[in-house]
Amino acid sequence: MKQTILYLLVGFFFLGASAQAQTITTTQALDFGEAVILANDAQYEIVVSHNGSYSVDPQISLVTPPTEGIYQLSGAPALQLITAINITVTQQMIGAGEDFIIDNFDINNNPQTDASGDLTVEVGARLRTSGTGNPYLDATTYNSVMTMDIIY
Repeated sequence: MKQTILYLLVGFFFLGASAQAQTITTTQALDFGEAVILANDAQYEIVVSHNGSYSVDPQISLVTPPTEGIYQLSGAPALQLITAINITVTQQMIGAGEDFIIDNFDINNNPQTDASGDLTVEVGARLRTSGTGNPYLDATTYNSVMTMDIIY
């Protein structure tokens, strides 16, 4: 059986909802770890929760564990109520072989910025294989691009 090690990384671009100067710092990027895909005959998944817990289908063997994403918003108004945090996948997890699908975002529920105008956002998500039966390629890095809108 051919084993493929995949490096599954996620990048975020951020959009704020205010004209006030804000910055987003990545404390820890959302990462689905390194994995060996044992089968792609159906959709199999890695699910990472915003609190760092995760689950993996048996057809995926982890080499390194996934981690939740932790992002810090700074420069927003103090004690500002957060209306919504929306994540849009602008580029699915693509590499040199079969692609992955990212969906079902799990975001911590921070209702407002702190007294300094800061907000920590923890993000988890589900990563699914294509399920086409086609193999994933050896030693391939997969990347995705997403946009996070913090609305207040």
